[in-house]
Amino acid sequence: MNKEYLSDHARVVIDENGVIQSINPDSHLNTNLYDTIENYVLDELVYFRNKNHISEKAWKKHGGIRRIELIDMLIFRLVYKTRFRTVFKEIKFSYNILKQER
Repeated sequence: MNKEYLSDHARVVIDENGVIQSINPDSHLNTNLYDTIENYVLDELVYFRNKNHISEKAWKKHGGIRRIELIDMLIFRLVYKTRFRTVFKEIKFSYNILKQER
């Protein structure tokens, strides 16, 4: 069963495996697909930082975003790693989204 989720910059449809199958920019924004994905990842970064009580200064020092390209999906991994803890979140996009843009 697919779930629809609305962030500050985009509306996404996420399947039961946590993979984003569809993404649309917010109605007041006129952006292309890649800018929409970037804005969504940045929205999720803000949510991730707030949920894990990570300040912007601490994120800049110990955090990062990794982009992983697989055969069937594109993954952005938000990673925050210190000596005392490691937390991460994966944002998975289906390659069907990228095929639709072309």
